[in-house]
Amino acid sequence: MQKLTYVRYLNKLHPLAKLYREMLDLLQEKGHPKHQAQTPYEYVQSLNNIFIGEQLEIITVISNSYVQWRYGNVNCNLDYLRSQFKLLQNSFESSRLKP
Repeated sequence: MQKLTYVRYLNKLHPLAKLYREMLDLLQEKGHPKHQAQTPYEYVQSLNNIFIGEQLEIITVISNSYVQWRYGNVNCNLDYLRSQFKLLQNSFESSRLKP
């Protein structure tokens, strides 16, 4: 029942906010939760020594896009961001490594 409530919560969010939330949830599952007081930029900086290459780049792109939408009212290419998030998910699944 709790999962259904969470899905309903996600579905009420703006698509970009939903994608950002899903990314945060994925990273939390991997052992890297975002502290409530951290800004998106601070959170990305805290991940610099943990993730490298493509993973860090995707996290940065999604975080920057979220900030631009949330605080600058800038529209982003949501299809591109979704495809990048899928690559991030796949990178964790294919490596089976927990950074």
